[in-house]
Amino acid sequence: RDHRPEEVYEALFMLAAGATVEEAILEARKQPEAPVDTDSFEKALEHPDSQRRFQVVETSGDLLEMLNAPLERWRVFLHPDQRKLVRRRFNGPARVLGGAGTGKTVVAMHRARHLAREVFNAPTDRILFTTFTANLANNLQHLLASMCGSEMERIEVVHLDSWAVRHMRSNDIAFKIANEAMRTDCWNDAYAAVDPGKYDEAFYRAEWEHVVQFNGITSRQDYFRTPRIGRTSPLPRADKARVWEVLEEFRRALRGRGLVEWPDVIRETRLYLENNPGTLPYRAIVVDEAQDLHPEHWKLLRTLAPEGEGVHDNLFIVGDAHQRIYGRKLVLGRLGINIRGRAARLKINYRTTEAIRRWSTALLKGVEIDDLDDGLDTTAGYKSIRDGVEPEVRAFDTLEQEQAFITDHLKTLTATNDPQSICLVARTKRQLTQDYVPALEKAGIEHTILDKNTDTDEGPGIRLATMHRVKGLEYSYMILAGVNHGQVPLLGEGGLAPGEVLNKERCLLYVASTRARDALLVSCHGRTSNLVNRSQLSGYGE
Repeated sequence: RDHRPEEVYEALFMLAAGATVEEAILEARKQPEAPVDTDSFEKALEHPDSQRRFQVVETSGDLLEMLNAPLERWRVFLHPDQRKLVRRRFNGPARVLGGAGTGKTVVAMHRARHLAREVFNAPTDRILFTTFTANLANNLQHLLASMCGSEMERIEVVHLDSWAVRHMRSNDIAFKIANEAMRTDCWNDAYAAVDPGKYDEAFYRAEWEHVVQFNGITSRQDYFRTPRIGRTSPLPRADKARVWEVLEEFRRALRGRGLVEWPDVIRETRLYLENNPGTLPYRAIVVDEAQDLHPEHWKLLRTLAPEGEGVHDNLFIVGDAHQRIYGRKLVLGRLGINIRGRAARLKINYRTTEAIRRWSTALLKGVEIDDLDDGLDTTAGYKSIRDGVEPEVRAFDTLEQEQAFITDHLKTLTATNDPQSICLVARTKRQLTQDYVPALEKAGIEHTILDKNTDTDEGPGIRLATMHRVKGLEYSYMILAGVNHGQVPLLGEGGLAPGEVLNKERCLLYVASTRARDALLVSCHGRTSNLVNRSQLSGYGE
């Protein structure tokens, strides 16, 4: 690599990963669109291969703006291959896959800006940029605002659940969304009305969420003919009839209290739009973190961005099933979203070092990862542009020993680095606050806990977060603490097949480890998580 141009290295890397010569050429896109004028320095800088390495500054004002730009502005650089995706015209829904750190979100943001500037640029044209969680939507709002001009006024960045509630409220329809206590009361009503038999509450809750709500089941007939994919074992027909009676009573209890759940909100919003067609509010929709969306989300998005003659560029999707930590596997084609012929992959990791990328990818070795449609994704050909030190895994006999090591390590890091570039992560908030916050306070290490209700990561000192909360963020130094057996993976989701739960936990650990840009430390006490042992024994290979 040190002795070849980057374009040559990329093609050779593809060959080494098992691609054919034709695939390697296509991936590297080495065939120029026009002859290169070797006598013109200006023309040479316009070539895509040059733009991999150089940014042309045209005025002194541009130079001053660049030098004074905050870090957020430096995080939105586009590789030439990414730029082609951003500017490409699609005659239907388009999907872009890419592993952690490959710039999917950057591509999505530039796509929204490009559509608002160059494609749908009438004063009344609006672009919707949406994602799975409210925290991610707020982070994207800040980043997009930092890179856009006046077109930002026509780009709406919002969590899809929030959009649905707001839209229905604007049409005088309000929802009372059930919280956990309300749902428990409804389950108690269901058990009082129908004998639950041999199945416990955890089973019924999982059956409701992963079979009924996931598949949009509203009738006994649909329940009986729908495969219970991902559940622990098949239900005998007699038991299935009893289970459905309990589930139906739970739905009746919700309605009796005037309550709905989030999938119901999205479903009712879609039905309202279908029954009141009018003028749809958006010319195009950009979707980030597509892998975590619920089937009801996709049905709503298809309604907001319908197919039709002459329709183009109205649905752009980015995601990575390796990072699926909320949703479950689904097939876009079965939800009315046909991406065939309009799919692409990003394979260059700009965030993490190659050592961290390999270690993190090894966590998922042997796990089949889907491509958000009816195929499988692969990490073959993925690579990072930076080298780096191998992740460090430290195991201790006791929590006290682990705490002492972490606090000493943090004191060393903060002596020479910005504390805000360091993040300590644990599997759960309880583990974080009980096992590690007291040790940090005793050592006098300033810190800010990123709560699930916190929109940004602002605050003094190092950052503390759960593995779920750190999704979408990145730090120079990551510490994954308490990666112990029994804690990672955290099993026990009622009634789900153990393999499905375990794979989701592997994805969660993968997401947390790939937040690291420069260095990754994994620590534990007592018995080490078998997921970490597995990755070590694999030799960090593909």
